[in-house]
This record gives sequence, C-alpha cells and structure tokens, in this order.
Amino acid sequence: MAKSSSASGAVTLVAQRYALALMAAAEQANVLSQVHENLAVFNGFLAESAQLTQLINNPLCDEKSCERVIQELCDRAGFTQITRNYLKVLTANRRLGRFSAIFAAFEHEMAKRNGWEEVSVTSAIPLTHEQQSQLLEVLGRQFGKQIRLKTLVDPSILGGLVITAGSNMYDDSLAKKLSNLKKSLHSNSNQKTHSHLKKVG
Repeated sequence: MAKSSSASGAVTLVAQRYALALMAAAEQANVLSQVHENLAVFNGFLAESAQLTQLINNPLCDEKSCERVIQELCDRAGFTQITRNYLKVLTANRRLGRFSAIFAAFEHEMAKRNGWEEVSVTSAIPLTHEQQSQLLEVLGRQFGKQIRLKTLVDPSILGGLVITAGSNMYDDSLAKKLSNLKKSLHSNSNQKTHSHLKKVG
C-alpha cells in the first residue's frame, strides 16, 4: 500500500512540474489564457476518443507516428506554437499518457492564481449549457468567487447531482436517496420485528 501511495505522489509531483514549466513559458510569451484553452480542448479530444487515449498510452507506439497524430490535431484545433511544442516534448519524453494529470495540475494552479473555486459536478446525463450557466450562477453566489466548473457524467448515480468542492461533497443523487430510503425501510422493519417479538415474549 505504501508503495502505491508513493508512486501516486511521484506522478502528482511530475505533473505539477510539467504544468508549472508550461505556465512559466506561456506567461513569458503572454499567451497563458490561450494555452489554457488549448489544453482544455486537447483534454476534450482525449475524453471523446478512446482510440487517441489508447495511442498515447501505448508504450510500443512509434514516437514519430504518435507525434504526427498529435500535430494533426494541433493543426485542426489551431493551437499556439507553445502548446504544439509542449505536446511534442511530452511525446518525446513518453509523458503524454500523463496528460490528464498534468492538465489537472495546470487547472489547479490557474484556479489558485485567479482566486477561482474549483467545483466538480457529476450528473447521470450531460448537463446542457443552460444548466451549466445556472449552476455557475448559484455556486458563484454560494462561494462568493468565480467558479471553475468541471462536469462529469456517471450514469450509476441515476439522477440528481453530486457536487464536490475541495474536500466538501454534496450528494443529492437519486442513487444516494434510494440507498437512504432502503436503509430507513430496513431499520423500520427491524424495529417492528423487534417490537413484535417483545410482545410475543
């Protein structure tokens, strides 16, 4: 267990180093916001394409082939030169498979610098733009800060929302409500059985 925790910490540290290095270069070139947008778009590519995810995580993938695919995506999305160079470096260093962790570290640093509150919202189905806008407004009033919203989809929650901000979690999912109802019914059933046995005894 200790070995696993240590490995996780090492990955986080590496991700943070890569994220900070990119932030420094982007700030120097005055393109920090553009690079941030580029990273979000690339992260979206990974979320939408299992084939791309498999490619960047394949240790046997030829570096040139992988680099060619990434550059084609950069061309299509119109990424800045700094973003292109950065993804090329990650490919050459076999770190592209850690992109999600690096992007998370980059997002965290951006939130700290801008005083944003990072909030993750999990729903059973994708939220519409209107629903996301309403959430941003409500959460902004709640925290008194600009909200950086991360939306996740998990059909297993059945309905409702699970909202996480830092170490705090608000679970208003249908799955949670059904679980609580089941526990309540089970508890009431046990109490009635106990009462009935007491009368019989």
